[in-house]
Amino acid sequence: MVNNQAEAKAVVEAVKYRPQGKRGLAGVRAADYGLTMPLKEYTVKANQETLISIQIETLEAVDNLDNLLSVNGVDVFFIGPVDLSNSMGYTGQVSHPKVQAMIEKVVQRIRAAGRVAGTVAYTHEALAKAKERKFQYIVHNVAPMLTKSAR
Repeated sequence: MVNNQAEAKAVVEAVKYRPQGKRGLAGVRAADYGLTMPLKEYTVKANQETLISIQIETLEAVDNLDNLLSVNGVDVFFIGPVDLSNSMGYTGQVSHPKVQAMIEKVVQRIRAAGRVAGTVAYTHEALAKAKERKFQYIVHNVAPMLTKSAR
């Protein structure tokens, strides 16, 4: 989870190579140690192809959302409903009206800033709700739902 602008910037710096970040290089294996692609070319490609998602899971993060949304290099602002419910004092009560209202408010703010909103959907109902709310990045595991439906 990321709670403030400094933490979000630290994530970007840790994940991206220079000039966007400060990630160590050391002839990385992903670039075949520079044998099939020059490391400089690899770092440009890796920076372009690496997705950074930070998790909005606490009231502190919600309070700092405008500052988080201003951080360049973050691709997805991922709302973690279970941890957010816990932070709000409704542990595990993701369906609680106050938790749902908070999620709605946060996703609207993310979208209004022109950024990508993400979340997780554990059920068919949660998936439908995430789509209705216009989340652009949804983590959804079909296998458990297929198993449950098959019973």
